[in-house]
Amino acid sequence: SEVKLIWGDRAKVRSPLADLKEAQRQLKNYAFLIGIFASIGLVIAVINILNLMLARVLKRTKGIGISMALGSSRQLVFRQFVLEAFSLGLIGSLLGILLSFGLVFLLERALGAVIFESVHGVRIFLGITIGIVVSILFGSYPAYLASKTNPVDALRTD
Repeated sequence: SEVKLIWGDRAKVRSPLADLKEAQRQLKNYAFLIGIFASIGLVIAVINILNLMLARVLKRTKGIGISMALGSSRQLVFRQFVLEAFSLGLIGSLLGILLSFGLVFLLERALGAVIFESVHGVRIFLGITIGIVVSILFGSYPAYLASKTNPVDALRTD
């Protein structure tokens, strides 16, 4: 108000607090957009995991039938496919986290700014946990189908 009294409407005064609030608002919008893209990526990953596991079950139907005919239990076949889904989830989430750190590093070098000041173990743990849980959840249905395979029918098909 003092600047307006002295110089009138010609002078423009900017408040650092207003600039900070505007920057935070824009950051929230970017974070929301990134969250939407990450959610879409997670849905695509889930569909791929389900499709991959179903294809593996169908491809190994004869092998499942042989192992069940030789005395393997349904529970053991189920655990085998869930363990495979767990392994895929763990490896995929670790590669995703490494890829994201590499991308952040490249962005920091290109923009000359620090995007993340520190690496939080909670974020890494959450990323790995979500990857594993999603893989196990969506690998359970193909594992269930594999465990319900009839050995006689599996050995009869080519």
